[in-house]
Amino acid sequence: MATSPDYIPCFFTGTQENDFYFQVASDEPDGGIQTDCFHKSTTSSLNWLRVKDSHILALAGEDQLKFIEDLSQQDRVKPACKFIVQLFNENPDTPPHPENRGRPVTLAAVVDNQYKVVSCGDKYDVKVETMDKLPEIINDDDRCTLFYMRSACHSSDHFLFQSAAHNAYVLGFNQVPGEGDSKWKLVLRPLRSDEVDEGCLIDVAPCQ
Repeated sequence: MATSPDYIPCFFTGTQENDFYFQVASDEPDGGIQTDCFHKSTTSSLNWLRVKDSHILALAGEDQLKFIEDLSQQDRVKPACKFIVQLFNENPDTPPHPENRGRPVTLAAVVDNQYKVVSCGDKYDVKVETMDKLPEIINDDDRCTLFYMRSACHSSDHFLFQSAAHNAYVLGFNQVPGEGDSKWKLVLRPLRSDEVDEGCLIDVAPCQ
């Protein structure tokens, strides 16, 4: 990092295509660089996201995410049922966080050559955000598509996905009104500290 008064302090954050990116320090007392910044990892996996009674998350239409039961083998191979769990790496200069916070990830299905990304709205709702490609860098002020994935304390097969935008909430599921037991909607549910909410446990199963 430059220290001479003739230079603006900054540090390297990453590359995208042929461009280099730096974050410039401000005149804040701490240098203005102690913010969360996440860089896309080369590691990702294609998975089914399952919940209660093997309901599988599927993109329903353009903007709805529902868990649907008893999918046929033909339905299971559809892109709308397969979700990329894209890992992100934290910038080494980010402030310290609890060790059990989990790994930063985004969740997206690829449909018609576009990414349908799970995103949190301002009103604690879950929506679909369409992108041509997943972002290379997610900054502290743009975390609606970022979640912290961690193992549930009593189950090695299930995970909690805590919202980075609304850190008191995690991804979960609620029954869709009027559709019986066949469909569940992806929602944000309050994070409980006293017990595990069964409605927030998501199984991440690799696609075969």
